[in-house]
Amino acid sequence: MAKQAPIKHYPLVIGLLALVVAWGIFNVLIDESKNQEQYYQQITQRMHAELDQLDYQLEEVVTTINDPDNFSDYAVPVDYPYFVFQQDSLHYWSDFHFVPKSVQFNEGEWTFIADQGVQYISKGRHLDNGGSIFMVLPIHKFRNIQNNYIQAEFNADVFPNGASAIQITEAGQGLAVNTKEGKYLFSISIGDTVEVKSMPIYYSLFAIVLLAIVLLLYYTYLISRYFVRGQQFDKGLLAMVVGLFVIRGSMLLFDFPSPLVDINVFDPQFYASSDLNHSLGDLFLNELIVLVLVTFVFRYYKNFKWYDKIVKASNT
Repeated sequence: MAKQAPIKHYPLVIGLLALVVAWGIFNVLIDESKNQEQYYQQITQRMHAELDQLDYQLEEVVTTINDPDNFSDYAVPVDYPYFVFQQDSLHYWSDFHFVPKSVQFNEGEWTFIADQGVQYISKGRHLDNGGSIFMVLPIHKFRNIQNNYIQAEFNADVFPNGASAIQITEAGQGLAVNTKEGKYLFSISIGDTVEVKSMPIYYSLFAIVLLAIVLLLYYTYLISRYFVRGQQFDKGLLAMVVGLFVIRGSMLLFDFPSPLVDINVFDPQFYASSDLNHSLGDLFLNELIVLVLVTFVFRYYKNFKWYDKIVKASNT
């Protein structure tokens, strides 16, 4: 048998260097951007953008339901929960996770409301048929599922760091959050150290970590292939198991890629069953690793030393 070429270790070296670079970005560039004033400005900008979008969608819903032909016309696909009242009785709601008991808005004005353990900003209109509608921007965000892994939280579209970074405070305390027109909404208290998410940095960090994972997977493949070509199938399986488990275990430990990119398939809001399956995407990756290992075993099982021993021992 011809002598094999030695294993090329450059994927391992480059992969580890990429992880070092990612660590540097996370602990230097991102750490340097930890600043209360920047975070406050980011919250204000996000709040204004959300309110503009809500205002636009509210008008869209009002136009649709002002003269409905049937009850199904009340269902308008928008991003924010809204509630329709007729003579002070709830007539239609788009989100059943929180149902207000009464009309809660001031005509044409933004109103901050704390009710039943949740906080939201509402804006409403009176309808031509005598009813009324108001749409809400959740502050303490509504969650479709709540379990050990998912709890009600501050709206990440407004507060990038959620409850770990801010608290709603009494009026006159903390920093005031206002509308574009300067109308006071509510006050917040910001933690001593907050992380300002600069998305270009986070996307760069995601790309570097992803590159490192791909290179480490490739290195695992090279080692396994080296042992297989050398007829050392047991070592090839061991190398593959160790490599895949270390890579996947590290991803679970640091919850990659969930904190870096907003991908629904890795959002525990839609699926979370255990510490190994934080999301539907994690479940898929775990099953993919099992499939790779099972495929390797079924392809080469007759060449394993332990299989040969089992066959010979069967006569005994």
